[in-house]
Amino acid sequence: MTAPLLLVRIVEMAIVTSKTSATIYTVLLALLVSLPGQLRAQQKDPALDLYYLATGAYNRKLYPAAIGGFREFLQKHGNHAKADQARQGLALSFYAQKQYAEAIPLLTALLSKPNLPKEVSRDRIILMQGQCLLRSGQKDQARDHFIKEQARLKNPAYKASALAAICDIYFGKQEWDQVNAWANQLAKAQLSPNQAARGLYQQGFANYQLKKHEAAAGILEKVRPLEADVIWKTRSSYLLGECYTVVKNHENAEPAFVAALSGLQGSDKTECHYRLGVTRFILKNWAGAVEQFEAFLKSEPTTRPEDQKKENPNIKESQLYIGRCLLEQGEFNEARNRLSKLTSLDGSLGARANLWFARVFSRPEKPNYDQAATSLEPAVKKYHNITPANDDLRFDYANALMSRNKPDWKTAADTLGRINGGVFGQFAEVLAQRATCYHKLGDYNTSLNLANEHITKFKDHDMSGDTLFLRAENMFLLSQADNAIKAYQEFLTAHNDHSNALAAAFRVAQIHHNQGRWDQSLASAKPLLASKPEGPLFAQLAFLVGNSHFQKEQWEESLEPLEAFIGTRVEKKGKNSQKVSTESNVDTALIQLAVAYDRGEDSAKALGHLETLTRFYPGPTPHLPLALAEQGRLAYEEE
Repeated sequence: MTAPLLLVRIVEMAIVTSKTSATIYTVLLALLVSLPGQLRAQQKDPALDLYYLATGAYNRKLYPAAIGGFREFLQKHGNHAKADQARQGLALSFYAQKQYAEAIPLLTALLSKPNLPKEVSRDRIILMQGQCLLRSGQKDQARDHFIKEQARLKNPAYKASALAAICDIYFGKQEWDQVNAWANQLAKAQLSPNQAARGLYQQGFANYQLKKHEAAAGILEKVRPLEADVIWKTRSSYLLGECYTVVKNHENAEPAFVAALSGLQGSDKTECHYRLGVTRFILKNWAGAVEQFEAFLKSEPTTRPEDQKKENPNIKESQLYIGRCLLEQGEFNEARNRLSKLTSLDGSLGARANLWFARVFSRPEKPNYDQAATSLEPAVKKYHNITPANDDLRFDYANALMSRNKPDWKTAADTLGRINGGVFGQFAEVLAQRATCYHKLGDYNTSLNLANEHITKFKDHDMSGDTLFLRAENMFLLSQADNAIKAYQEFLTAHNDHSNALAAAFRVAQIHHNQGRWDQSLASAKPLLASKPEGPLFAQLAFLVGNSHFQKEQWEESLEPLEAFIGTRVEKKGKNSQKVSTESNVDTALIQLAVAYDRGEDSAKALGHLETLTRFYPGPTPHLPLALAEQGRLAYEEE
């Protein structure tokens, strides 16, 4: 290989393998060091003695002597064929001496020339100029220089280096839009894996700073398959996890943090343990989350910066997370032990610790709401001004009061009323529960107003069915009969499979019955009676059907439901012993049965029911005079 070709090869190898700005110095050093001795031997021009003398001084790192020699050569032979090479050598010598300001005008002069000797590479001079500007603190000028000259670069590796330098400068100045734009240009260049990974990381970071988190994630994902150094893959994975966390894509954030964890050290690794723990907690990977929080707690004391005087707030947060994980896993005793250590703390963390400590009692299969309420009562007072945890405490406290063995509807209603509806995420439930509390307290007007507010604001909420029914119940109890029927029908239309659908149908029948609308009452009540509903609400259903037929003088049709009604309320223990309930309408049913059987000319059965009413009914009844009269008449007719 000839000397010039050897020189070019060495330079190219140095540029391709360059990793830092120091590489440029190495390249340009090789330019002179590799000048072959035979060139000197072949010289015939006396001026070359001075040129090679300066070159020799440079090769022996005698830079002051080289500077003097190159200057003398240029002063005496400024138009010599070797003048541009001498200017290059002088610039290199200044560069080696870190006299960048002196090198810059020489490089500028070379770049201004339209034609340079083949021994002087314009690409190399462009890079050298940029580095001199950078090392002399002229970052803006260096950036402008690279932007201006990058299009003229022929060598793909040099062009990639120039574009990377532009990205670096904009990155250092935090001009994120420019980083993003030039990183796109850089991506089109011929890059080594490390250059590509560095550029993608910078572009991803820029998009992260611009709050374009999904775009940043897409960019950072491209680093994963590259055979780049661990530092770039680690940084990219960690930032990728952050991006996915911001957009709440925790399924993808988890493996990103896992990938970053193995390449991190010190406090960075400790912080990654915490972030991975939070991510797994959100994903309900309780055991995996505990593992990471425990790792964080173990490593934090040994990796804490020496100048950090305050305790890392994530220590207590990790302890709270661990307690919550144990609670979610059903390990209530262990959760109680963990959380109890945090309940005396002040501020938000203390408030949240008390909230979850109380849930140790309300979450088990057999909850202890009395204990939960007892635990929450002082916490509600202590943390009344700690937002937003104060509203969570109030909500749980009210629910515990409503669910305990002896519900405290008044305190629950008052507590729910102090919740800030403008920010509380479960305000729909708050309205519905307040409506329930006031209904239980017998304040049906307030309950009705709250139910209407809930329906207006949250018509598609999961509890809308409950609230629609409650609204109708309030109207019913406020004697707003017609409005109640409309409300019950609206409820049935929207929620015919609701657990209170049968109750609503009964209420409709009941209202029509109370209003004397026998046909409408029967239209609702008969199908309901056939379905045999259970529960105290339906205790009068059979009487309602029988009475409606009776009032219509449908004697035969009234018999079956009325017999069914008294069948569970009259117990015959013998000919002269009966046990009769004084429940509402039992005496009325007995007299109606007697009348109905009489109209059907079955006097024996009529007399049997009259005897039950007159002899065995234990309480006063307005039907007694009629019963005695009918009993005498039928007995007389029998004789």
